[in-house]
Amino acid sequence: MGCYVSCAKTLQIWNDLDRHQQKKLKSERMQLVKLSSTVTAMERSEGYLLIGFADDRVSIYEEKGAGSIELVGSVEKWHEGLGLTDRNVLIIRTRSSKTSNGSRLFIHSLTAHHIVIHTVLIADGKIDQHECIVAHEHSMTSPVGFEFVSYKYFEFLVFGRGISNEKLSVEDRKRMDAFRDFEFV
Repeated sequence: MGCYVSCAKTLQIWNDLDRHQQKKLKSERMQLVKLSSTVTAMERSEGYLLIGFADDRVSIYEEKGAGSIELVGSVEKWHEGLGLTDRNVLIIRTRSSKTSNGSRLFIHSLTAHHIVIHTVLIADGKIDQHECIVAHEHSMTSPVGFEFVSYKYFEFLVFGRGISNEKLSVEDRKRMDAFRDFEFV
């Protein structure tokens, strides 16, 4: 696969070969992708690269062999309909699971006041279904990052001026579980 670096509106894909293999290559950079907006977040998860943009959009790329990627699709207006004033996709974290006809991604994004959880079903190399599940209001002022609690599916640690342990409500957990085994046909 590859290593990914973004600079403003450009995504660079570098090989991640060992040092002996790199000496055989003339250039380490494998691919250069021009983007339409400034990158604000990037996440790599089980064969996919997710890129969040400053214009409230998320693009999903599938990793192909030999350090290249292919666009699966984009979700425009990521926070639309949630009543959120924040447009930047600050940070993305992803959990994925395989289904019989593709992959389901649970994409968690951080805003100044919320953790927003979306689900995306990818089938045949394209986004088949996208839906926002929940917008959980966190208690951290000026957050700078968040991580999953690895052994608890519905808990997050939000970082800022301190650390906040956030848990989804029982209703939000049920809403998430409805998508876990459900496949769109």
